[in-house]
Amino acid sequence: MRIKFIEIQGLFGVFNHQIDLNLQDRITIIHGPNGYGKTSIMQLLHSLFGSNSYYLFKIPFQSMNIGFVHDDTLMVHKDMEKSSLSIQYKNQQIELNPPSIDKEIEYQLSYIDREIPGLVRVSKDHWRYEPGQEYLNFDQVCERFGDIFPPLKHIYQQVYPEWLKQLRSKMDIRFIQSQRLVSPAPLARGNQNSLIPSIARLSQNLSKIITSRLADYGALSQKLDHSFPVRLLDQIQEQDDKPPKDTLHEKFEQLARAQDRLIKVGLLSPQSKQNLALPPQMDPSTRIVLTLYLEDVKQKLDILVPLADKLELFKSIINELFIYKRLEIDKDKGFTFYGSKDDEIALTDLSSGEQHQVILFYELLFQTQPQALVLIDEPELSLHVIWQEIFLKQLEQVAGVAQLDMVLATHSPQVINDRWDLTVELTGPGE
Repeated sequence: MRIKFIEIQGLFGVFNHQIDLNLQDRITIIHGPNGYGKTSIMQLLHSLFGSNSYYLFKIPFQSMNIGFVHDDTLMVHKDMEKSSLSIQYKNQQIELNPPSIDKEIEYQLSYIDREIPGLVRVSKDHWRYEPGQEYLNFDQVCERFGDIFPPLKHIYQQVYPEWLKQLRSKMDIRFIQSQRLVSPAPLARGNQNSLIPSIARLSQNLSKIITSRLADYGALSQKLDHSFPVRLLDQIQEQDDKPPKDTLHEKFEQLARAQDRLIKVGLLSPQSKQNLALPPQMDPSTRIVLTLYLEDVKQKLDILVPLADKLELFKSIINELFIYKRLEIDKDKGFTFYGSKDDEIALTDLSSGEQHQVILFYELLFQTQPQALVLIDEPELSLHVIWQEIFLKQLEQVAGVAQLDMVLATHSPQVINDRWDLTVELTGPGE
């Protein structure tokens, strides 16, 4: 499902905003003065469709309507005094109340600083997160770490009816509020919790993605190779006395270029390409064999093409941004970086700004589902001015390849560049 508009009434008791998404361009930019609710709109939207309802109860607003393409409107009304919510969709409705924290959960929370690596308690309900040197209150800890520490996740989880569960399952919303260079490692019973660099974790993840796709490629290859003799005999028996015009040489050249591309992007090894020379003239039997063979090769390569599209764009974007460094894809290592003298650069030796960009574009291309809505809050905070000027162009490329809708909140004219046609201005009362 795709969202076509977001309407909010009474935000902070003051603002009424209507945001119509640019569905064709897939990118919508919202801008306006500080305090007009750009970040809060994103937090509300993510909270409504995500696993944590914290901001729905925390942020003051009167109503929020979410319009879907080719579907009805989801309506949320809030009782400002009780902070209770009413959610309506089609002919169905549910009332939600703010969660309460029982004594058992309070007891479990006393172990937060031990269970979550890098989080240090500094008072009864405040913590310092060492990797980013951030000070977080209890609500912020719940929102940030609920996915890795279940007691936190369940505090702001609601029991939804089946109709709302199904609606939420159709929506994939990713909120990129700030890139974190260090991520908590997955909790494992009996193991010491640790911090690992996010960029290293993503490199490992890419290696797994490539391995999985190559396994699919191998499975299909084995299946097609095994059935080739039977299918060939069927083709011979069904052959027409007047075979179609010979286009095998053109198909062969296309497949050769596709193989070269997959080799260049790091999905196939150079040894996997067969140096096959087609004869200029072929009898009908030869044509049948080669036609079936080339069809099989195309089916095998087609499995790798979507991933190759993303890998190519990932390399192109990062290599355009970085100076005197280049990114390469390795099926065993994931992604690696090399200097101007071909010396390998440790991922953690990249600058914080460089790591931010690698993490951002990796998550968009490889960890976000097609047709998802991505919310990006003030990307200029981690971007050099030169990077800001090409950021939107790169997002447009990502949106096309990964089939994503994006909403950006920004103050930067450099990010907007010459695409003011994509913008929606947030205004105050009477403006």
